[in-house]
Amino acid sequence: MGRKVVLYIDAMIMPDKNAAAQRATAICKSLIDIGKKPVIVGLKKDINHNISVLETLENYSGIDCYAVKYPVSIKEWLDRMITIKPFIDVVHRYGKENIHSIIAMDYEVIALYRLRKYCDRNNIRLIADSVEWYGKSKLKFPINIVKDLDTAFRMKYVYPKLDYMICISHYLYQYYLDKIPNIVEIPGTVDECDLKWSKIKKYTGNDILTIGYAGHPGFNCEKERLDWLIKAICELNQEGIACKLLIAGFDKSIIEDYLPDLKKHRFYSSSIKYYGKLSHLDCLNMIATCDFSAIIREDKRVTRAGFPTKLSESFGCKTPVITTPSSNISDFIEAGRNGLITKDFSYDSLKQVLFQAYNISLGEKLEMHKKLVNPLVYRIFNKKLANLLA
Repeated sequence: MGRKVVLYIDAMIMPDKNAAAQRATAICKSLIDIGKKPVIVGLKKDINHNISVLETLENYSGIDCYAVKYPVSIKEWLDRMITIKPFIDVVHRYGKENIHSIIAMDYEVIALYRLRKYCDRNNIRLIADSVEWYGKSKLKFPINIVKDLDTAFRMKYVYPKLDYMICISHYLYQYYLDKIPNIVEIPGTVDECDLKWSKIKKYTGNDILTIGYAGHPGFNCEKERLDWLIKAICELNQEGIACKLLIAGFDKSIIEDYLPDLKKHRFYSSSIKYYGKLSHLDCLNMIATCDFSAIIREDKRVTRAGFPTKLSESFGCKTPVITTPSSNISDFIEAGRNGLITKDFSYDSLKQVLFQAYNISLGEKLEMHKKLVNPLVYRIFNKKLANLLA
């Protein structure tokens, strides 16, 4: 076999249950294209903690996938932060002599340090896939303190000691460019040939401006300003500008319990529709039928460092995006072609762009959907990955 096997490890819940799974699948398809054999070791919620990782083998899209139990208790979280045994078990399954690399997506720092030592001893390349710079943890004490320390040590002390890195955003790429000798920037991407796209509904237009949001905005909308979007939609309706917002990915209590003033607006019930948690395919279908999807993020380190998976997925649905210029999203937005971008990170700027979207005719929107070309297809970045693994 030679050294062709590449392990990819993190908190991905396969095949499509979270953003990490989407990221891993796209990178693994690139690995296949450049002649490697990817193997994923992720998490799974419905398995016993004592089951061997080798008994969990499943195959998705031609990729061998293993899983360990999703940690729930403090003990399980601490075990995850320290142990590398499941990964070594999988390495032995394929043979150490056949392992080219292990890609670790923002893995816990103690385990990552131990993995680095293991890789050095066995002539295996360790590659960090840096996709987030987490803010202050909202987990319960004392796990929140441990998580915050973990993030700080990984980003500032462990990552700079590595020789190889993939960065999801330009911010992370620039931060590590003079610290890590071999580094590439690969944003969140999709496979345009995936069969799921053939199951997506066709856009036929809407009677009124319809915006779609899929995902989770975080506690008190700290990750995405969905509260701004809801408020703007309600205010525009009050001003006689008919529009509605479709929301999927969480129960409406997340908004209504923590931001109760929003639901008091007279147009809230009539213009905001919640679908709750949907399957990945159903979320894509919702976005595909909207005039625009929305990604509303403020300018802070956590949003500069990340890159929204939902951008490439909206493009995959041929749905243009309304977005703030967070991270390096603007590199992939052509105003009036595949989206609209706010001039800054303010509420007023968002409202102005929504008004701009309202003034786009149905014919123009149909044309935007029809002609949208996805600039975030994984194959575009194959050469970068091949050079990193050369």
